[in-house]
Amino acid sequence: MTASRDPQDNNRGSWDHSTHEAFLRYYEEEHLSDHVAQRFAAIRNTVLRALARGDQVLDVLDVGCGPGTQSLVWAELGHRVRGLDVSEQFIAVAKKRMAAAGFALNFQVGSAASLPWADESVDVCLAVELLEHIVEWEQCLDEFTRVLRPGGALFLTTTNSL
Repeated sequence: MTASRDPQDNNRGSWDHSTHEAFLRYYEEEHLSDHVAQRFAAIRNTVLRALARGDQVLDVLDVGCGPGTQSLVWAELGHRVRGLDVSEQFIAVAKKRMAAAGFALNFQVGSAASLPWADESVDVCLAVELLEHIVEWEQCLDEFTRVLRPGGALFLTTTNSL
């Protein structure tokens, strides 16, 4: 995607959110709030209940991890977490936040349409409010299911276009 200079541009396919400074700052600040951490903890708890694996440590992939809040709530319970985002700026923020919290997580810059992990390598794949930012969303779904182990969980949400 190419970057639009006009934030009022309604053609979502032409606005590269990863380079838009206001977008980056909004999510960086918003993800520091208690309500966001509580919302992500609720997602985590829902997924864990659905998997019903007790206290088993899981391999979790947070696709579109942004500044890392979703990754953090999983790491706090001892799960092995990997994060991926198209934004170098978000990955830098996520790495800084994890280090400050005492976690060494694997965060990478990359595309959700071409995940850099092996087939069947994760127990949980998260794509929270991601697909509305991606033109090739169907390819992303193929990638999410490719890296997911049998019996694993794919959790995704998206906002509507309105």
